[in-house]
Amino acid sequence: MPDYEKIEGLLAAQPIANDPDAFACYNGLTIGWLCGAIIRRVDGRTLGQFFADEIARPLNLEAWIGLPHDLESRVGEIEVEDAIGWVDADPENPINRSIWRNPPLLTAHTSAWNTRAFHAGQIGGAGCIAAARSMARYYGCLSQGGAIDGVRILKPETLDQGLIERSRFTDPYFSEPMAFATVFALQTQKMRFGPAHDAFGHSGAGGSIHAAWPSRKTGLSYTMNQMRSDPDDRRSRFVLEKLFQAVNLQ
Repeated sequence: MPDYEKIEGLLAAQPIANDPDAFACYNGLTIGWLCGAIIRRVDGRTLGQFFADEIARPLNLEAWIGLPHDLESRVGEIEVEDAIGWVDADPENPINRSIWRNPPLLTAHTSAWNTRAFHAGQIGGAGCIAAARSMARYYGCLSQGGAIDGVRILKPETLDQGLIERSRFTDPYFSEPMAFATVFALQTQKMRFGPAHDAFGHSGAGGSIHAAWPSRKTGLSYTMNQMRSDPDDRRSRFVLEKLFQAVNLQ
């Protein structure tokens, strides 16, 4: 997985699936490699270098796609509360296997994700290592049209294009409603991104949530190292409800 050029080649050579479920399911990893391949071909920089130059450094973020070696000691260790149930659901289904087992994403043993190779690898769909305050600052910037504290990383019209809804469906392998814009995930009736109806951002494997609330000019991030497969995980929901109450008092 850390060999992004190899993965990009495999994706480019992969034939289009003919299973109808393949056209209405979420795959959390491939988008990172596809975007990285486009950036490198257009710009010349790798995904991690582009992110560092254009987003992390200008916004003074503690966030990396490809962690420097001297920061390795700061990284929290991923833990799995129990076997991730939805990974093994319907294991004989070829689409299910392609989502969760090719490459393996989450199992009861997460040792690979705690290695230096994975931390240093530019795994765009699952390899960003960041402090929660930095992720919140990034989304705070987006909640204000792409600029914060006098630093602009996106033109407002570019951000608007990134928020055009492209799909809304119920994923057959999550049994959960999902909605995606050109770039970001959008709010659904599950209200994963908190009480703000205009929220956008992305959830992460095991329970993390990162989002922008444009109507409140607020960015937020809930990060954790204990991964759960509980669909009603209340950890982030409780925090986001309290945050919403707090910003509404201002």
